[in-house]
Amino acid sequence: MAKKYFTVTLTLPDGTRRYYRGNTKKEAEAKRDKDRALMNQGVNIADNSTFQEIAEQWYYLFKEDSLHKKSKDILLGTLKRHVYPVLGAKKVRDVKPADVFQLMKSVSGKSNSLQRKVLQSVKAIFAFAVDNDLITRSPVPSTVKAGGSESDEVEALTDAQCVALLDAVRGTRAYLLVELLLYTGLRRGEALGLMWRDIDFTGAEMEVSRSIVFPDGNQAGEINADMKTANAKRIIPIVPQLLADLKAEMAKSESLYVFSMADGRYLSKSSLRKLWKIVTDRFVLEDPIHPHQLRHTCITRWIENGLDLKEVQYLAGHATAAITMNIYAHYRRAQMRENTASRMALTQLKPAPQAENLG
Repeated sequence: MAKKYFTVTLTLPDGTRRYYRGNTKKEAEAKRDKDRALMNQGVNIADNSTFQEIAEQWYYLFKEDSLHKKSKDILLGTLKRHVYPVLGAKKVRDVKPADVFQLMKSVSGKSNSLQRKVLQSVKAIFAFAVDNDLITRSPVPSTVKAGGSESDEVEALTDAQCVALLDAVRGTRAYLLVELLLYTGLRRGEALGLMWRDIDFTGAEMEVSRSIVFPDGNQAGEINADMKTANAKRIIPIVPQLLADLKAEMAKSESLYVFSMADGRYLSKSSLRKLWKIVTDRFVLEDPIHPHQLRHTCITRWIENGLDLKEVQYLAGHATAAITMNIYAHYRRAQMRENTASRMALTQLKPAPQAENLG
């Protein structure tokens, strides 16, 4: 005997009917009444868009034209690798708070920075769905937070370490790159994108106007003329020794780029890795040195030597003064620790003089 089901209907605003089936009449009516309540609150229950479809609409409308390429690559990579596998195929109105908790659990072993990116994008996408009457409220619970460890704060090298580093790589292919990063504070990609035409040897300055990026594992890299931020395009003075070394290198270069491969193209990711291995093999710290550490060192030394913070912001190509202030605050904390230790040393009690032995 065929199993008996109960069916009820609901007429949608466009005149079509939706059918609800249940094992009992009460069960079928409960399904219908749930959709009727949503419809009465203005939700378009005829829309069966998945979370991924809504996310792609949100990205196209609000991010496609407002973000720089690198930021877009990071956002799309975050959605594709971490968010879509958990929420992508679900109808947006079927996503529950438990699903969001499951999403955050799936990235619980990742950094705080990544977890914040995941949570911020999901919140924005569900807010977009609410605004477009696809759901009545966001399923993201107020109690869900980004966890994970903060990225370690970059430590600037001391002057003695900078001298030791330059001595360690002197005479190698890596020397000019290390020297450039230490004296100009360029980002890695900006250094790779530097061309000889960007250098004014008479005026002793260089123009930063492009960067090499490696999106989604692209080993060859590609030129990004948009740069990281609007402030990234800038003019940086060149100290005399670096200027002389650049001039000597240009005299024997057959490439348009300051740092190039044998065929004249800018360095690929694997070529850069091999070049930087010279640095890490010859200059050993507890934690391996990396290009951003040299940029951070340069910016810190500018601050130590009294450059105005707005001037440092410009030379570093920081988007906001707040980023420069964070580096300055870190420098001040380190300076205060040194001063405190010195002053505390002065409070050390001295032993009483020994009585002279006259015996």
